[in-house]
Amino acid sequence: MDQVNALWLSAAAFAVTWVGIRGLIPVLTRRALLDLPDARRNHAKPIPRGAGFALVPAVAICLAIGLLLGLPTGLPAESEASFLAVAVSLALVAAVDDLIGLRAATRFAAQAGLVAVAVASLPLSLSLSPALPFLVERFLLWFFLLSFVNAYNFMDGIDGITGVTTIAIAIGVLLIAAPLGDMPLLPCLLIAASLGFLLHNWHPARIFLGDAGSVFAGFCVGSLLLALALDGELAAALILPAYYLTDTGLTLLIRARRGERIWLAHSEHAYQKAVRRGWKHDQVVLALTLNSVFCIVLAVISTRAPYAAFVAAYVSSITFWVALRHGMMDALAFRLSAKRK
Repeated sequence: MDQVNALWLSAAAFAVTWVGIRGLIPVLTRRALLDLPDARRNHAKPIPRGAGFALVPAVAICLAIGLLLGLPTGLPAESEASFLAVAVSLALVAAVDDLIGLRAATRFAAQAGLVAVAVASLPLSLSLSPALPFLVERFLLWFFLLSFVNAYNFMDGIDGITGVTTIAIAIGVLLIAAPLGDMPLLPCLLIAASLGFLLHNWHPARIFLGDAGSVFAGFCVGSLLLALALDGELAAALILPAYYLTDTGLTLLIRARRGERIWLAHSEHAYQKAVRRGWKHDQVVLALTLNSVFCIVLAVISTRAPYAAFVAAYVSSITFWVALRHGMMDALAFRLSAKRK
């Protein structure tokens, strides 16, 4: 019965997201809530942003219904309601930023406080390792989740990338849960809602997610990974988002060494550089998908061989990042692009 309920709630999340975004596109266009082309963006014409205004309520309402029905969610045990409330609160803060703009310091302080509330709601029985002092562990969980939310937002820079990455990580979570006989609801909802979004966001995109959607998705995905880690699958939790963590971490490190203000928008990610050299958005996303599939396989393997799988995932992701950043795969991409024409 739990699986049936999860499936119909996922179907509802898909339908509400797809229909809602379709209705939002003309509204956002009329209200001039648009991403305008500039030197830091990767599109050539104004595109409405705000698909999250449909995706967030679709996922949040379906997840709340699932909680009322007693379905397993994939969120940390005994903290599901708190994590849902924080996810919605983060989306509301980001929605204000989408609509009227917030100072970076104000936005970050709100995110830091809300993530702290989520981590504080975790039961004392949940722990990464008994060897870690409690406060140190809770700080690490807070730091990871806050960083992951912002990494997700930073990486939402080309058509299709956030939707595909969300689906890939959610599939990985489901595959790891499957041997236990579980079908957690949240990854199912994220897959369904992301598919509804991708029908409007695949290249060439007709709408962007906006901060409300990317922050919400980032917190939901990060919370699933946190729950995996607390359930003893730390390697899998770090393997599934390996490319996102690699690209964000190395790019921020490079910018920090240059003395740049790392919290400001930029176009230094490897995938952005590839687009600026002539890759199509969908080519980059499909290449990232291949790396994601490899990481999903390694995440499943990590339940038996965590260290080897972890090393393989990050060697793969770093190699892919270097190749994408420095143009080592350009000839193949341009050849494929010419064949499509």
